[in-house]
Amino acid sequence: MAQLVVYGLFTACYDGVGKAWISTIVGAKLQSSAQGVFQGLSGLAVLAAGLWAGFLWGVDGRLPLLISGALGVGFALVLLGAAADRRRRANRVALNVTVSSD
Repeated sequence: MAQLVVYGLFTACYDGVGKAWISTIVGAKLQSSAQGVFQGLSGLAVLAAGLWAGFLWGVDGRLPLLISGALGVGFALVLLGAAADRRRRANRVALNVTVSSD
């Protein structure tokens, strides 16, 4: 029962964040289409992940799932590093523009 509560809390926290993020990067005219595409792709990703996990669990147990999880964490860290680098470069450019315009 506790797992169900934790999963519900996770979904409640996560779902609104994705919708808010999409609404900030898309203009007003494309809002509904962007939300639909985002929710559709999110649903397909969850379905694919569930099928993948079920397949791996049935084949060899926990080890393939742990490997997949580790690869997912590694991929997320690469994306976070790239985003931080992009933000750092944008800040440098903004600082250079500010300094040169003074």
